[in-house]
Amino acid sequence: MTRADRILAFGIAILALVAVPLVALAVGTGGGDAVVVGPAGRSVLSLDADQTVVVEGLQGSVVVEVRSGAVSVKESSCPDKVCVHSSPIDAQGGVIACVPNGVTVTVGSAGGGLDAIVR
Repeated sequence: MTRADRILAFGIAILALVAVPLVALAVGTGGGDAVVVGPAGRSVLSLDADQTVVVEGLQGSVVVEVRSGAVSVKESSCPDKVCVHSSPIDAQGGVIACVPNGVTVTVGSAGGGLDAIVR
């Protein structure tokens, strides 16, 4: 490995160390909205305020809680409780789904815009 190779490797390492925090900052890891979709419609919850919402699902109720900028399912009438055991989500694109009740919780833009266009 020549001196130029070492300088290039060092430069790439420094660039990577600077780029990772900048990308994380640009994507964002908190704030925003949680969108709860159920059989009765959709609700938008702000992650900035702690709150609890009861959503009626296909088999009963689902309790969705926003606490400290993260959203989670606290209680559900579904048999396996996979949604209740899921970790709280706070980053855009995070999803919790209660499939038996037909309820999904996502973190992201409440605008409902397109992510991509496919031809």
